[in-house]
Amino acid sequence: MELRNQIERLLRKKRVRQTIVGSLLAFVLAFMVISTILHSVFSETPSKKKEVSSPTRNCVQTLDDPTLKWGTPVCITNTVWMDIKADDELLGRLEVGLFGEVVPLSAENFLQFVKCPFGPKRCLKKDSFHRLVKNFVIQGGHTATAHSFINNSTFREQRSEDHHSFISHGRKGLLAWAEYPIGSQFYITLCCEGKGPDYLDGNHVVFGTLLGSASYDTLNKMKDIEVEKETPVKNIVVDDVGVLA
Repeated sequence: MELRNQIERLLRKKRVRQTIVGSLLAFVLAFMVISTILHSVFSETPSKKKEVSSPTRNCVQTLDDPTLKWGTPVCITNTVWMDIKADDELLGRLEVGLFGEVVPLSAENFLQFVKCPFGPKRCLKKDSFHRLVKNFVIQGGHTATAHSFINNSTFREQRSEDHHSFISHGRKGLLAWAEYPIGSQFYITLCCEGKGPDYLDGNHVVFGTLLGSASYDTLNKMKDIEVEKETPVKNIVVDDVGVLA
C-alpha cells in the first residue's frame, strides 16, 4: 500500500512538472509569435524604407547664394512688401522674400504679421524700427513683442537644442528673428558687402532676404539716419504692408 502511495505521488509531481513546462513553452512560443508580428509591422527593411521629403511648397524664386551657407539653392515661397517712412518722408519700399521651405514656421509667422488677420495688435503696419546699430542691424516689430502667430505665443524653430540657425547671416539685407524663443521682433542685417554678421549663426533664425536694388536703396536710407544710443532720431515707420506672391 505504501509503495502504491509513493508511486501516485511521483506521478502527480511528474504531471505538475509537465504542466509547468508546457505552460512555459506555450508562453515562450506566444512571445516569439507576437515579437515577430510587431517587428514586421514597425520595422522596415532598407529596400522598403520610406523617403522623408521636405515640405512641398511652391517656389516663387530660388536663390543660389553661397553666402547663405545652405548648400543648395534656397526656395523663396512668398514675397511681401513694406513701405517705409521716416517721420513724414517716404523712404521707399522693402520687398522681402521668405524662406518658407527651409524655415516654414518662421516664414509663416512673418507672413501673418504682414497679412494682419487680427488687427493692429499683431501687425507690422504702423509698427516701427526702434533700434539702429550702425554697420550691424536695424530692428523692428516691437508692437507684439513676445507674441507670434504660432501657438498664440513664442515658438522654437531650430536645428538642434543649441543651434538655432538654418541659413547663415552671410551678408547684408537678411531678415532674422531678434527674439528667441521666436516672437515678433526681427532685424535686417546692415553689414557688410559680401560678408554679414555670421557670428550670429546659432543664436537667431534667418527667415528672409531683401529683393531688388530698390529695396537696398531704401535700406541704405534707413541706416543713414542719425541715432542717439541706438535709437533713431527720426520715427522710422512701416507705413503700409502687403503680399506680392
